[in-house]
Amino acid sequence: MNEVNNKFRYSELIVLIFLWICFQSQSVLACRYNVRESGFIDLGTKPYYFYGYVNKDTPEEITSSFEQIS
Repeated sequence: MNEVNNKFRYSELIVLIFLWICFQSQSVLACRYNVRESGFIDLGTKPYYFYGYVNKDTPEEITSSFEQIS
């Protein structure tokens, strides 16, 4: 009888913990601006730069691709 009661208490505790976790409210961080807000406005015509750093062990195929893009 006591063993059955302990198993019931344990499963009851698990259910309560699960419900407690489900009902927690957490803050979610995200980018403030999305495509809808910034997709249809003029952000200016300033050029942007893409920097790709390669070292001496980088294969020639990759470095030549960077040179073609620039």
